[in-house]
Amino acid sequence: MRPSLNASKALLSSKGQRFTESHGVGGRSKEGHTSLSNELIDFQGSGILPALCKLLGEPNNAGKTFTLKEIFWQMPFIHRAYCLSYQGSTELFIPLKGNCFMRNDNSKEAWFEAEIDRRYINAHTKIVIQPGFELNKIAEKYYIRRKRRFRWSSRDIEISLNQFTAYHKQIRRRIIPIYSSENRWYLKKSVVGHNNLVNSQLVLIYAAMHRLSELSRYDPMSLAKHFNVNHNWLLSEFIR
Repeated sequence: MRPSLNASKALLSSKGQRFTESHGVGGRSKEGHTSLSNELIDFQGSGILPALCKLLGEPNNAGKTFTLKEIFWQMPFIHRAYCLSYQGSTELFIPLKGNCFMRNDNSKEAWFEAEIDRRYINAHTKIVIQPGFELNKIAEKYYIRRKRRFRWSSRDIEISLNQFTAYHKQIRRRIIPIYSSENRWYLKKSVVGHNNLVNSQLVLIYAAMHRLSELSRYDPMSLAKHFNVNHNWLLSEFIR
């Protein structure tokens, strides 16, 4: 937890974002068998995590509680491990390729667009990309487009950049990357429970790492038990 804590404090300080010297998140375990569903994470209203949320323009979830399992479900970089650990769980992400911003030269309208491999197209695709996106088939290829448009004009770059910045912040709520040697991008589906957490990966990683840090420091025996059950691979993938 210490590296992510220090990195967050450095980011907040460099951006001039004020914060109080507390983690801004707490955790506890429910009684019962060893399960990620029994590891609770309580979001608080002050401290480093809510300051990070404020800097990123996200809700701080103050007073809300989520399980470690719920948070892991929202992370694309361990989603394969999640779905294999919890077979039958709903897949939350659709892989994208060829992400780009298109512009209509006749109207100056611009929008986000990306291609979806046909193997991910089924009877439910048009539903799960809602709201805000539409599906199109062009020359035997499938594309999603953001319904909302923004105006881009080379004659007024400042206004265009401001519109693009606001537009980009909106789409990044559901267009999510995996940062690696070969960056990959995903669309977050609109399925039951998908919008319980609308925070970025930075916030979710911080919260999850804090709970694991608490276990390792104050209850190492309980943490060890988590590595002796079916979700041990998921935990290992997350930490790695």
